[in-house]
Amino acid sequence: METKKEKHQCLNDINKYDVVSDFLSGFPNKKIVQTHKAALKRFFDTINKKPDAYIKDPRLLSNGKRIALLDGYTKDARKFWSSIQDLAPTSIMNYMSSLKVFFEHHNIQLETKVWREFKKRGKATTD
Repeated sequence: METKKEKHQCLNDINKYDVVSDFLSGFPNKKIVQTHKAALKRFFDTINKKPDAYIKDPRLLSNGKRIALLDGYTKDARKFWSSIQDLAPTSIMNYMSSLKVFFEHHNIQLETKVWREFKKRGKATTD
């Protein structure tokens, strides 16, 4: 069984995963690639899953399974948003934008209201 340390070492080279390298190959700007890589590494570290096993095309699933898959992706996006509250507000929005573009690249369309929710909330409070 893989330890947590091994899992994080595995994700250190996020670009080795096919779903990530395919996504990143479409961006010629190195700064954008760097931001996307950092965001995706942190996302997959947060949800503790490997990218290639995580990404599934919802178009290939029956309606019930598609809904459950998209609900899971929504839950993970919210968990990720909560986990990056230590970053500057601009970085939070950049990371969430990276996740959205990554999802869309893989035909994962979360509801618009989910993405708006992150913009409206700004930084989470710990009251």
